[in-house]
Amino acid sequence: MLFPWQKQHRTDEELMLAWTKQRSSSAFEELYKRYGKRMHYFFYRMLWQDSDKADDFLHDLFLKVIEKPHLFQSGKVFSVWLYAMASNMCKNEYRSRGYRQEISLEATHEAHWLEQEGMSQAFDKRLLAEEITRQLDKMGEDQKLLLVLKYQEELSNAEIASILQIPEGTVKSRLFYLIQKLAPSFQPFHPRT
Repeated sequence: MLFPWQKQHRTDEELMLAWTKQRSSSAFEELYKRYGKRMHYFFYRMLWQDSDKADDFLHDLFLKVIEKPHLFQSGKVFSVWLYAMASNMCKNEYRSRGYRQEISLEATHEAHWLEQEGMSQAFDKRLLAEEITRQLDKMGEDQKLLLVLKYQEELSNAEIASILQIPEGTVKSRLFYLIQKLAPSFQPFHPRT
């Protein structure tokens, strides 16, 4: 028996199972609490920085969790399943609009991404953010989705592979070539040694 001050930490998968089998509202609320803000931000970045659209998509995403919990397969990772649904929703939106819009990463995520690539933080963040936005505007949705999942959402290559339904090696190679392609554009921001 747990005392009120002791919280039993249940995994996302256990919470989803409780929602699926018992329709536990507390389990659903906990999942929403864990993922609501993250998924809103994901939709905001992927859908042209439109907060109202992100709200709508977040609502629709969790409505799918409510209405179709049977689609979650026991033994799978909940976050991967959720991001896969969110990613598919974005792709469907791109198709339905009939044209391509672009996204950009915020300066905080850009700095993290550049740190991961070994670049110095001694740069003007605003100028760097503008350059990153320009470079991302030249990319297709698939390339941007890959960067957002890796450097904004900080998912592993295996999780990204599962979301995009491609081999993990393909994720690695696409990231490698994408970084290689972007590297010359960011050379001016690298301090001289």
